[in-house]
Parts: sequence; structure tokens; C-alpha cells
Amino acid sequence: MAGRLAWILAGGAAVVGGMVFQDDWFKFESREHDRDVAEAMAEAKAERIEAREGRAQVVINADGKRIEADPAQVEALTNAVAMLVKAEAALAVAEMGSNPEPGEVAAARAMRDQARKQVDTLKAQIQAGEAEAVTRDAVRDRVREEVRDAVNGG
Repeated sequence: MAGRLAWILAGGAAVVGGMVFQDDWFKFESREHDRDVAEAMAEAKAERIEAREGRAQVVINADGKRIEADPAQVEALTNAVAMLVKAEAALAVAEMGSNPEPGEVAAARAMRDQARKQVDTLKAQIQAGEAEAVTRDAVRDRVREEVRDAVNGG
């Protein structure tokens, strides 16, 4: 029995020793290194988020045409559409029943009309921005052509 106990204790010591060696009980690197690594990871994540926010997002209009839009415009349009859906639902609830209250229905219609107007305004702004981008691209292409001609001709 005593022989088995010694082997069990040796095995337990080996397991604990392995845990100590592999886990954070002994640090071979300084805590400053860990802090630097954590700061670098946080900085990289912040840069990725900033890069994503600065990028134009692609929106597809009713005709199936792809339009590049500013992320803030896309977020505003998404919020406006959400408000329009809520207003439509509120109007449907207000009109339900056998005896709907006219004041409630009128308020729900006004809220829906306001939300629809906001969606239309934002949609027009995004489309205007797309037309402006097309004009910028055309000017950029024309300048590239002129530079190519000047380099090749001169």
C-alpha cells in the first residue's frame, strides 16, 4: 500500500508541476510585456473600427443599382426606416377594432407621414451623393487620360 501511495503522490506532483509550468503561476515575461501586448491589441482593434467607419458602404436602390454611401448616412437611413416600420405598426394598431379613436389614428398617420418624409429625404441625399461621386469619378478618369496622353506624347 505504501508503494502505491508514493506513486500516486509522484503522479500528483507531476500533474501540479505541469500546471504550474504551463499556466500563469510562473511568468517568464514581465508584466510590462503583457501590458504592452494588451495595449497593442486594443490599438489594432481601434484602428480596424476606425477604418471600417471611414469606408463607404454599398447600398442597393430599388432599381438594383449599387450606390456607395457614407456609413453615417446608412445608419441614419436604417434608423429612419425603423421609425417608419414602427409608425406603420402603430397606425395598424390604432385602426384596429370596431371603433377606432380618430385622434389616435390621426396622430399615428402624422407620425407615419413624418417618418416617410425623413426616409425620402435621406434617400434623396444618398442618391445626390452618388451622383456627385459619379461626377468625381468622371473628372478623375479625364485627368488620368490627360496625364497618360501627356506622358505618352511628351
